[in-house]
Amino acid sequence: MNTVERSYHHGNLRNELIRVGLELATEGGIKAVGLREAARRIGVSPSAAYRHFDSQADLLMAVREALIKKIEVDFEAALGNITELDVLNKLKTLGEIYFAFAINNPMQFELFCDVFPETPDWLPHSGSPILILSETLEQINPDSDDSRADALAVWAAMHGIAVLCSTGVLRSLPTEDKWAAQHKTFELIVRGLKHID
Repeated sequence: MNTVERSYHHGNLRNELIRVGLELATEGGIKAVGLREAARRIGVSPSAAYRHFDSQADLLMAVREALIKKIEVDFEAALGNITELDVLNKLKTLGEIYFAFAINNPMQFELFCDVFPETPDWLPHSGSPILILSETLEQINPDSDDSRADALAVWAAMHGIAVLCSTGVLRSLPTEDKWAAQHKTFELIVRGLKHID
C-alpha cells in the first residue's frame, strides 16, 4: 500500500471518490463516472476504490445523493429568508434554484435525472424536492386530499422546463430566453394552483 492510500482512512477515501466522481460527472456526464478513473485521479489503486464501492453503479448513486444534498442545502438557505405566509414566493424560489442548477450544471443534472435507486426513496426523505414542494403546497391549500399529487404535478412542470433547457431541445437557446421560458412556466403553475378546489 503506497503512502497516498495510507493517507485515506476512516471513510476519507470514500468521500474523496464521491468528490472526484462529481468532477467526472461535471466534465462528461454519467458515462464519465468510473471507479478506476476516480482512483487514478486520486492516486490510489482500483482495489482501494473497490473496498468502498462494489461497482460504478454504487459510485453513481453516491454522487447523485451528494447532488441531492447540495440542492437541499440551496433550498433551505433560500427559503430561510422567506416568511411562512409568502407561499408563492417560496414556490418561485424553489423553481428558480432547481432551474439554475439544471442550466448551470447540465452534466450533473443529467446524472441527477437518469440515475435512480430501485425504490423511489427520494419521495419521502426529509429535504427532498418533492417533500418540500408538498409541504409548501399544503400552505396554499390545506384542505387538499392529496398534496403529494399536487406537488408531483408542479414538479413535473418545473422539471420539464429544466430538462428542455439544460440537456433537451432548448439547450442552445440564449440564457435569457431560457429564463423567460422558466418564468412563463411558473406563471402557468400559479394560474393552475389558483383553480385547485
